Amino acid sequence: MPALRLHAANHHLTLVSNSDTVTDYNRRYFGSWWKAFEVPSASAWTGPLLAADVDHDAYTRLRDLVELCPHEKTAYARAQTLVAHDDTGTITAVSPTPQLAYQHHTAAGRLTVHGPDVDQVALASARIARDALRGLLWPTAGPCCTLRPPSATGRPS
Repeated sequence: MPALRLHAANHHLTLVSNSDTVTDYNRRYFGSWWKAFEVPSASAWTGPLLAADVDHDAYTRLRDLVELCPHEKTAYARAQTLVAHDDTGTITAVSPTPQLAYQHHTAAGRLTVHGPDVDQVALASARIARDALRGLLWPTAGPCCTLRPPSATGRPS
């Protein structure tokens, strides 16, 4: 299984996929911003992990699960998304269009994306990985990005 480590500042996220197309897309996407390099699959299972699998059956199974249990409707990435929570803290979300299912296992720190279309899975995994890395970086960047109130002249002091 291809594995890609995305590294920014002192933080990293590992992306695994059953598709070389997904990891290749993410390597190209992140290579110009952050470090993105292949790692052995065995070392991928430590730290924050995003699994992005092209898998029609997994998508269908999760879609059916969410549709049958109590769920909320929201929008994510401009798509209607159904979101369900279970007793273990797992969050499962499904976007019927573009046929993507997301499952966050909070206790394990693992997020999975499933869908039948390789391009949609690649795009969704890049979006999630980008947002996750930004979230990891924010505690470092946040304090230096704080604006002070304007002075009497209307300029930041």
